[in-house]
Amino acid sequence: MQKIITALAVALVVSSASAETFQDRMAPCLACHGEKGQSETENTPSLGAQQAPYALIQLFSFREKLRAFEVMNEMAKPLTDEDLRTFSDFLAKLPKPAPPA
Repeated sequence: MQKIITALAVALVVSSASAETFQDRMAPCLACHGEKGQSETENTPSLGAQQAPYALIQLFSFREKLRAFEVMNEMAKPLTDEDLRTFSDFLAKLPKPAPPA
């Protein structure tokens, strides 16, 4: 199962790295973390309304492998510092997720 997830992550990274629009580049993130910041995937956090500095630090940590989670490490690997800032600012503007039932 982990190999399948890793293969999917790599495919998403490759497709997002060559995508032309910001929305295309965010699609792999939103596929797991939720279109409107509310994750519907078990064990995947909702990221809506995350404070931009916090999200930036987390993305940087994944990219630099200071925080280990293979899928996220691969997703963040090709991101530039500007990408990290843009992504974290975008997450901060998503609506706050509803509390769990």
